[in-house]
Amino acid sequence: MQQTPADREKHLRLASAQRKTRSFLAQISQLEASEFPHPDAKDALTYVKAKFSRHETRLRSISLHSLAIDNACLYVIHDILRYTKVLGLILRSTNVRNPFEIHDIALGKPNTRGGINDHPWYWVCQVQYRVGFCAL
Repeated sequence: MQQTPADREKHLRLASAQRKTRSFLAQISQLEASEFPHPDAKDALTYVKAKFSRHETRLRSISLHSLAIDNACLYVIHDILRYTKVLGLILRSTNVRNPFEIHDIALGKPNTRGGINDHPWYWVCQVQYRVGFCAL
């Protein structure tokens, strides 16, 4: 059966998203081998790893004829862009001089609007907000 150009393009997009997800998970595994002065960074890695493991499972289960390929690939790209900064901040927290960059956020210190985080992983949004103003 001959593949149409559209099918080939979908296949390439899906394969690319799968490679990017595997690569991101490999980077997380390397970070997990690091020593952290506070357990919050490890907890954050566990959260991010679970999110990308779900992406990987979803991408493996999609058929080439599915209309969901575009959406699944878009979510992967979006989350990679979003969590790359978070991984950079977690990497910096392995240094004993920098651990509180993530520790304070994870403990729910007041955010810029004066509120306290209610959700245990609300810090991800705070990290992204703060990282936008930091040079990593």
